[in-house]
Amino acid sequence: NDESDSMYFAYHKVVITDETGRSITLGHVSETFVKKGDIVMQGDLVALSGALPGTKGAGAYTTGAHLHFELHMPKYDLATGNKKIIAVDPLLYFSLDEVPLDSLGESYLETLLDKRDNIYEKDIYKTYLNFED
Repeated sequence: NDESDSMYFAYHKVVITDETGRSITLGHVSETFVKKGDIVMQGDLVALSGALPGTKGAGAYTTGAHLHFELHMPKYDLATGNKKIIAVDPLLYFSLDEVPLDSLGESYLETLLDKRDNIYEKDIYKTYLNFED
């Protein structure tokens, strides 16, 4: 949470992590309802989306309301045990029921659906959490 009066128009965010090292970042929020160390559960209200031009959380070049949603996961090298954190496409893991699929590019949608099929057919940790892609 990056709140301060001197940073009123800065990129305000909430980062939620779990015990496995996975994290979700919600960016361009106008208000937060959690603080470092809080435990949150599915369905908890953690922040309000911001990013209206000229408002808290918007950033200098914002042209309209939006929210950044980032998903990061640990990726392990099984040979060395080294871990690094990688950004992954959240649409691989969340329901597409509320996503207007016609808003996604055709080639992206095709790739996304192929990757989703692989995730559900294979062990996700073998497919996405080691260096042997």
